[in-house]
Amino acid sequence: MILLVPAALVLLGFLAYSVLIDRRARHRGSRNRDSRSMEIDAREVRRDLRAWKRGAVGNSGEDLSWMSHRRR
Repeated sequence: MILLVPAALVLLGFLAYSVLIDRRARHRGSRNRDSRSMEIDAREVRRDLRAWKRGAVGNSGEDLSWMSHRRR
């Protein structure tokens, strides 16, 4: 029981710190991303890498995705 009180205080401290960090990030324009948007971005990157490996020798850095115009 005696160890629960300091553990709870530490947990509340971490929670308060994370709220402050989140407010600061939101104030600066940053948002937390959900897992679905991160999954979509990872899929697009993998698709672009596969396209580059299949024949984009001399890639100049442009978007290699054949559906890039549909993402906009």
